[in-house]
Amino acid sequence: MYNLNKTSWRNENNENYAGYSGIRLSEAQTSNGSFRSNNSSAEIAASAGSDGTYLNGNNSSSSSFMNELSNDNGSSASQKNGFVNSRYELDKKVPSANVTEQRSNPVASVSVGDDGLEVIEGNMCASATGVVRVQSRKKAEMFLVRTDGFSCAREKVTESSLAFTHPSTQQQMLLWKSPPKTVLLLKKLGQELMEEAKEVARFLYYQEEMNVLVEPEVHDIFARIPGFGFVQTFYSQDTSDLHERVDFVACLGGDGVILHASNIFRDAVPPVVSFNLGSLGFLTSHTFEDCKKDLRQVINGNNTVDGVYITLRMRLRCEIFRNGKAMPGKLFDVLNEVVVDRGSNPYLSKIECYEHDRLITKVQGDGVIVATPTGSTAYSTAAGGSMVHPNVPCMLFTPICPHSLSFRPVILPDSARLELKIPEDARSNAWVSFDGKRRQQLSRGDSVRISMSQHPLPTVNKCDQTGDWFHSLIRCLNWNERLDQKAL
Repeated sequence: MYNLNKTSWRNENNENYAGYSGIRLSEAQTSNGSFRSNNSSAEIAASAGSDGTYLNGNNSSSSSFMNELSNDNGSSASQKNGFVNSRYELDKKVPSANVTEQRSNPVASVSVGDDGLEVIEGNMCASATGVVRVQSRKKAEMFLVRTDGFSCAREKVTESSLAFTHPSTQQQMLLWKSPPKTVLLLKKLGQELMEEAKEVARFLYYQEEMNVLVEPEVHDIFARIPGFGFVQTFYSQDTSDLHERVDFVACLGGDGVILHASNIFRDAVPPVVSFNLGSLGFLTSHTFEDCKKDLRQVINGNNTVDGVYITLRMRLRCEIFRNGKAMPGKLFDVLNEVVVDRGSNPYLSKIECYEHDRLITKVQGDGVIVATPTGSTAYSTAAGGSMVHPNVPCMLFTPICPHSLSFRPVILPDSARLELKIPEDARSNAWVSFDGKRRQQLSRGDSVRISMSQHPLPTVNKCDQTGDWFHSLIRCLNWNERLDQKAL
């Protein structure tokens, strides 16, 4: 349907029309939004009901009106009765209601209502603004389905309208069905931070009656210290079922310790509470001075007044393929980013980028970064990518020094399935790294397939997920820090 605002049709007798398929409307409009005819010509009075019917106030003209609706020769009928036709010119100087495209209509039926007025049931309707338009049938009902097999829990369809029932993401709260009993204590390897680790271990065991686990290398140090025989460990060769024995993780250090925790738990990850004892600590929102109070709050869970807020940090599942087959032992879950670059090669990287087996672009430059929202404030930001709130479900696709002025970073939904492939005609091999570690070479024909991991990393908030994030932006990156301008 085409609408022309502030224009009208003018016929040979200099009469203005807001017409549709040979129907001329009167200018009189009733208080309820209907249009009524005041003469016995072919003009009609119509009010648009919910079912698309019309009330005609002139019984004598209903037959001619029905004949005009069923007239197949629209052009001659329009000329005979003086109705709107395409041969009339547009006069933009004459203000009137909108004019709609002319179309033919099927035969309508006539019945007499309780008030004695004829009800003309057709496939037309009249709006309160004077625009006449087609309503050929009731709006088709519809429903939504997801292509991944899950139900549309967020989307709602009512009376053929689409709506969101709630935001896609929201703050989560940690609740325990039963009191936690086992905690995994992680710290930097070596003698560094041993005094802090001893203090936390004593507090958890003697005051909170928790079982304390540490890594095998750290356990060897605790074993040589009198009074710490209660500290336990696990076999580092097999951590597949570690998440079934650990209720939550306490990290002492910086962001690297949290990345290490993500590496230990390949699948499900227990809640992680981290205390900043490192150099930057963007992800470590808790201070060591408040460690006992914060740990007690995590242990008590829903027994506290404010509860325990957590952030579910999305991870990426990455797998290396060679000759179209997955390589054994080459499956990784990353918290920050996966990077494919040229390494020490003197040539530009040439990387073919696919999304759901569809070639979307070719990277010619130093490489490309695929980052999570958590990793958006790390390497991706340094390469010019956006900083994204950790609760936004997305992936960041950021080129590294591309040899193109128009290659800008983009943000993809978390449903994307990416494949970064080294083509056979590439000048050299490439290198891939996962969270800055486990770096290995990609030969020509190799590829890395990237998708959202089903298991996020839950981190305990100091305040809430948004407050902690902005606090880290300002504290660690000096985000938008400047002197205030003086008042006039």
